[in-house]
Amino acid sequence: MRTESLKDWTEYVDIGWQENRTQLKSGISLAYMTMGPEDGEPVVLIHGVTDNRVSWSQITPDLARAGMRVYVPELRGHGKSDKPVADDRGYTIEVYSEDMVSFVDTLGLQSFHLAGHSLGSLVAQRIAAVLPERVRSLTLIGSGPGCKDSQGLQYFLHGDSESFRGVHGYDQTKEFPDAFLQEWVATTNEDECFKKAFYESAKELPYEVWGYAFDGLTVIDNSDILADITSPVQIIWGTEDVFFPAEAQEKLKGGLSGTSGGSADRRACKKT
Repeated sequence: MRTESLKDWTEYVDIGWQENRTQLKSGISLAYMTMGPEDGEPVVLIHGVTDNRVSWSQITPDLARAGMRVYVPELRGHGKSDKPVADDRGYTIEVYSEDMVSFVDTLGLQSFHLAGHSLGSLVAQRIAAVLPERVRSLTLIGSGPGCKDSQGLQYFLHGDSESFRGVHGYDQTKEFPDAFLQEWVATTNEDECFKKAFYESAKELPYEVWGYAFDGLTVIDNSDILADITSPVQIIWGTEDVFFPAEAQEKLKGGLSGTSGGSADRRACKKT
C-alpha cells in the first residue's frame, strides 16, 4: 500500500476522468483527459504555463454533470505529454497552436467550445482565429494579446536577486529553490489535494521545460489575429494579474472588436 508521500501527483486529482493519449502530426504523444457523456457538447480546456490537468480538475466534473463532453489536453512539455527539446525560441505559440489544431483534428472535433487560461488563452486565441467556423464559443481567463513586456514574465526570466535567479539561473544544479516552487504554486484554494497536486507536478516538471515555456512567451503576440476571431468571447480577468495588466485587457478587447479600445456588444468582460 502506497503512503501519501509516494503518491504520484495525478493521484491527488483522481476525479473519475479518463486518461488518454494520441499521436499528433508533429510526432509527439499528447496526454489528455476526458469526462462527461460521449454525445455531450464538446469543450476543450487549455491550461497555463507549467500547468497541466490539475488546473481544470475542479471545474471538469461540473461541466460533465451539465452534459458537456470535456477534453483536457496537456500541452507539449507539460503533465504526461512528451517533452521534446525546443529550438532557441522555446515552445512558441505557433508550435503549441499547431499541436492543438492537430489534437482537435485527430479527435474529429468539428464543433466545440474552447477555454484557455494564461498561456492556454493565447493558444485558444490562435485556434479560434484559424478555425473560426468550428469554435462555438471562446473563454479567455487571465489573457491579453501577449505578455512579452510584462512585469511577471521579466521576473520569471531574470529573477530579482539571489533568492531567485530566473528560470535559466540554475543550470548547474537544474533544480529550483523550494521557496520559489512554493511561491509559484501558491493559491487561495483551500483544497489540500488540489494544492498538493500543483506542487508535486511543478516539482516534477523538468528544469529545461521551464525555460522552453517561458522563452516561448517572449515571442508571442496575437494582436494581428484577434480580428479573425468570430465566435462569442468571454474574458475573465483579475486586476492583480502581473502577466496581463489593465493595458493588455484594453488591447485584447480592442483587437477583438476591431477598434483601438472597448469591446463589441456581443462580447463579455468580467473582472475578478
